[in-house]
Amino acid sequence: MAFVLSTGLNRPALRRERLCGKERTMSIDAIDLARRLVAIPSESSQSNVPVLDELSGTLESAGFTLTRYDQRVFDAGSGPKANLVAERGSGRRRLVFSGHVDTVPVGDPDLWDQDPYGGDGIVDGKLHGRGSVDMKGQVAAMAAACSLAEAELDDLTLVLAITADEETGHQGIKSLTADHVFEDAVGAVVGEPTILDVLHAHKGAQTLSVDLHGVNCHSSQPGLGVNAIDQAIRLVNTLESRMADWRAFRHPAFREEGPTFSVVKIGGGVAHNVVPDHCNVRINVRGLLWGNLESFRSELGQVIGELRARDEAEGMAEERRFAADVTTLIMAPPMLTPTDDPWYRAMASHTGQEQPLFARYGTDGGVLSQVGMPCVVRGPGDIRRAHTPNEFITVEELRDGVLRYSGLIQHVAGANLPTVTTRLWDRPIRPV
Repeated sequence: MAFVLSTGLNRPALRRERLCGKERTMSIDAIDLARRLVAIPSESSQSNVPVLDELSGTLESAGFTLTRYDQRVFDAGSGPKANLVAERGSGRRRLVFSGHVDTVPVGDPDLWDQDPYGGDGIVDGKLHGRGSVDMKGQVAAMAAACSLAEAELDDLTLVLAITADEETGHQGIKSLTADHVFEDAVGAVVGEPTILDVLHAHKGAQTLSVDLHGVNCHSSQPGLGVNAIDQAIRLVNTLESRMADWRAFRHPAFREEGPTFSVVKIGGGVAHNVVPDHCNVRINVRGLLWGNLESFRSELGQVIGELRARDEAEGMAEERRFAADVTTLIMAPPMLTPTDDPWYRAMASHTGQEQPLFARYGTDGGVLSQVGMPCVVRGPGDIRRAHTPNEFITVEELRDGVLRYSGLIQHVAGANLPTVTTRLWDRPIRPV
């Protein structure tokens, strides 16, 4: 059945499809499912609907109840995007497993020794292919573990939250959490490849685009114009001189790790004999907390204002003064589950892990954390293979992932954990 879900004033109506799960007739083979998912291209520039269709058929046959949510925001030209919630069980408490099925691009296929879409099958115990370790393999392992759980789950409902566009700013999980409240959840496991370590925190990230404006002139008389590339250099140098205190911020969850920013791209100029009137600078910022990201944007705005005021004080004409516009391209929230939180304590005690660990990269757990869901990141495989040619996950890792996730389900089913009701995501899904 398909119907329209009302979303309130000034919000688009969203289609939500709900398919009732069949009585369970099969368990899921994680290796077979991972191969089938990897075989379907689902780069973030493409629709994820075909890979969701493949996954949905398997989940339905295993007795899950499925609800598919149209994604609110996606890139023009990519085709439709959707997010999937698959549930098994009818208990009051909910255990959430979160995974994404979009991938980064394959890149140059000549750099791959194996078919980037898994067409070579299992080679030397490894499933090669884009998305195998980041993170279709983890999605398959989570689905298999949930399908193998005992029918009576001690008042527990297992929830798979499968999203799009994680790689390009977490639009999928933002859209899903704006549509769907994970009420009565005990916590979430985000299945990124951590070699099955439990991570309780990770950095947030933002990518800022700064457009610097100048005045064109012939390069033989540069003083007649304003070189936008020179203005970009002024900006970067001033930022570098101003951010020592910002970089010095520390938080116990990240030990001695501080926030960072990097100039990752500079582009400007049209010809060898023209002083450019435009230059674009991309800055990637990695913050420990939301406040680090916000304070960087604030400091950047102050620097731009001060450089312009300095030019004005020196009597420069309006058109020659420093001028820049800032656009936020990507906003990826940080994740932090305190080590004294019952959810983290349960995960650490189950695995016997004594040292709290964090990641420098981001996950969909950042969004879940921001809406009030206690999260950990845990999955089979090694993040160092992600986004590389010849990406792979081993058969042994997939099997171990199913085993560890199954043990986690049984541990949570028998644990006395509080439940939470999450908030809706109320920030822009795509930065504006």
